[in-house]
Amino acid sequence: MYFIIFYPIFTCLVGYLVFKVFSIFVKNSLYKQKKKLSEIANDILDEFDLEDSINAFISPEKMQQLEPELKAQISSFIHDKIPEKLPALAMFKGDKLMFKAEEIVIEEVRIRLPEIIKKSVESANYKDQIKQELTKKILKIPNSDWEGLVNYWVAPFLGKLQLVGAVLGFILGLAYIIFMFLYNFIFLSQ
Repeated sequence: MYFIIFYPIFTCLVGYLVFKVFSIFVKNSLYKQKKKLSEIANDILDEFDLEDSINAFISPEKMQQLEPELKAQISSFIHDKIPEKLPALAMFKGDKLMFKAEEIVIEEVRIRLPEIIKKSVESANYKDQIKQELTKKILKIPNSDWEGLVNYWVAPFLGKLQLVGAVLGFILGLAYIIFMFLYNFIFLSQ
């Protein structure tokens, strides 16, 4: 009769083990889902508007942020590389002509670079290329690394699920004891 006190502990253990087995089945099924993940990623990519992202990248504000680096590279090219390659222009080094050429090239790059990028993206089918590359990368993940990734992302949830199973088992065990005492008190004590 006194062994009924251990019933909540027993049901707690059973609840934990049931959810532990369930979590093992979930992990094993996720280990086999690499192909499905690549399909889901491709579906997400279909919803992603690549043109808007590219337009945001080549927006005037972003080009302004790139301008100091562009100016430095173009200045280095015009003042250092061109005089080396074309010695006839070396006599103009430091002259207004070189600075004017630098300004013209920077202005042309500022205007033409966004157009070139946009035209290149529109002419090529980048979305399909990105999808193919994404699928290849996901399928190339070694199984041991894939299992590690699945464990990393799913383990916290499944650990909590096992804890919920243990708590649920304990609560059901206590409820069983309470109902047994109530049953005994109401129906059998007369």
